Amino acid sequence: MSRASLSCDYYQSEIDCIQNGNSKCRWNEITSQCLYTDGVNFGCSNLLSSQTCIAQTYYPDGTMAECIFSGYCRKVTTLLSNCSKNLSRAACLAVQDDYCFWNDSCQTISESEANSIAWSASDSIQLVSVKICRLITASAGNEQEQRVKLFINPEPIQFQPPFIRHTS
Repeated sequence: MSRASLSCDYYQSEIDCIQNGNSKCRWNEITSQCLYTDGVNFGCSNLLSSQTCIAQTYYPDGTMAECIFSGYCRKVTTLLSNCSKNLSRAACLAVQDDYCFWNDSCQTISESEANSIAWSASDSIQLVSVKICRLITASAGNEQEQRVKLFINPEPIQFQPPFIRHTS
């Protein structure tokens, strides 16, 4: 048995399993056991520990999992205005009013860092929030070809905005 598996086995109650902040665990209601999991397709189940909640990408039906952990894992139901380490990747990247950056957790970056990312949009862009994407779109007006990579899905989608003029 792996060390990670044993760390989840340590938790004997649903609350202890879910509220542990150190392991990727989920509570199994049928067997009443805390189990280790690397699963990322449970969605925002309230039976997931914080690490497992934040790692979620999709629900079993394929819809995107915008989760937040606040005592338990749940679906984000309102537009978020701030980055938080308790957000899943999809929820982090959907934040409207803050400069968020995904690097295994949702992190806030400064406006100058966001502008730097926007101006170097042809470089390898990391996972950024909507507010930074708006800066990238605004900076594209300098008539240089910009390629934007969106990472909401696991595979990057590259597109070239139609409003960009090519210069010879």
